Amino acid sequence: MLDGLPIWFWYLVVIAGTAVLVVRHLPRVARRRKHQHAPAVAVARPEEPPAMTRIEMPEILDWLQRRAPRSPDLWHILPDLNWDYEEHLLPILLWVVRQPECDAATAIDILKLMNADVTLDRASGGTTWTFGAFDPNDSDEVRLLQAICERSEGGGFAGPVLKQTMWPSTHANRQYLEMLQDVLAKIEAEGRSVPFPLPVKLLSAPVPDDVRPARTPVQTYDDAILVPLDMA
Repeated sequence: MLDGLPIWFWYLVVIAGTAVLVVRHLPRVARRRKHQHAPAVAVARPEEPPAMTRIEMPEILDWLQRRAPRSPDLWHILPDLNWDYEEHLLPILLWVVRQPECDAATAIDILKLMNADVTLDRASGGTTWTFGAFDPNDSDEVRLLQAICERSEGGGFAGPVLKQTMWPSTHANRQYLEMLQDVLAKIEAEGRSVPFPLPVKLLSAPVPDDVRPARTPVQTYDDAILVPLDMA
C-alpha cells in the first residue's frame, strides 16, 4: 500500500522528521553556547596529599627513636608490616610495647599476629615450628612475648583508646587467652615451664565501645613505611 503514495507525501514525512530533530536539539545547542560564552568560575581543588618519602624496615627503628613523633596511633599500624622480615620487625615492636603510651589494642594485635601460642612453647624449650638450633634466651620473638605478658600483669598498657584490627571483641580476646592457657597446661604436663606469666589482665579486660581506628598520615607498605616529608 505504501508504494502507491504520491511523492509529495514522502517529502512531508522528511520535512516533519527534520523539524522534530531541530526542536529536540535546540535546548542542547543553546546550553552549549551559553557555556561557551559564560565567564570562567574558579573551582576549589581537593587538597593534595602531602609528599611522602619511603623508610625501609631496617631504618624504621632508628627513625622512631630519633625523629618520629611520639604517637600511639602511629605505633598501632606498625604490626601491619610484613612479618617475613622478623629480624627487623620484632625489634621495632619490642620498642613499641615498651613505650609508656603504647595502647592495649596495639599489644593485643601483636600477640595475635605473632602466633603467641608457638612462641610460648618455644619459650619453654619446646620445638614447635623450630628448624635447627633455637635458644629462647637469645630470641627477639620470646623477648617480645615476655615484654607484653609482664607489662600486662604489672603496670598494664595505656587505654584502650584504639580499635584492634585483629578480631576486635571481648569474646575473641578471652578465647585467645583460653587457647594460651591450654598451651601452657600442655607445656607444664610435659614437665616444662615458661619463665613469665600469661597476659591474663590484658586479654580479660572488656573492649570499650568508644574505641577508634588509628589516625596517622604514615602508611605501611609491605617492608617499609611511607612518611610525609615534614616528618622524615
